[in-house]
Amino acid sequence: MQGSLNQFAALNNTGLEAMLDAALLLSEGAAKLGRLQFEAAKVLFQESAEVGRNLSAMKSLEDLTPNTKAVAVTSIEKALGYSRNLYDIATGTSVQLFELLNATSAQLRKGWGSALEELLDSSAIGKTNATNSALKSMLSTTDAVIEGLTKTAKQSMQMADTAIKNAAAAATEATKATV
Repeated sequence: MQGSLNQFAALNNTGLEAMLDAALLLSEGAAKLGRLQFEAAKVLFQESAEVGRNLSAMKSLEDLTPNTKAVAVTSIEKALGYSRNLYDIATGTSVQLFELLNATSAQLRKGWGSALEELLDSSAIGKTNATNSALKSMLSTTDAVIEGLTKTAKQSMQMADTAIKNAAAAATEATKATV
């Protein structure tokens, strides 16, 4: 019985460690987003100052028209670059979280299965073949369901990634076509 309690304590510790690792991954992702936001704000202030200087140096309204299109195209390209960086940070963080969840859940399923088997073996009810068969069936069904969900999640992430990259490429091409 003491061995089962130790196994349960170890499993709880595994869950706690995974939670702490996930919190660290999330905080690292938030820090990257914060740096990206800070850099974007800094560039925006610098460019706004430059545009203000350029506008104050113009002698007539005719000087404004040629610059408008170039500024618009440059702004669109920068917005696309910013959105790509934002997407890369969010995707990178979610992939790391998914991998952590997948690894931890496999470890926990294996540990819980082993602990349940040991717990049943030490009880009077666990000594029957029917109980052992039911436990093994439950564990294999759980593994199959989780494996199916994992594959579906991976495919969904890949499809979303492809769709977003295709949309970004199309937007970039559309911007180039306007020049």
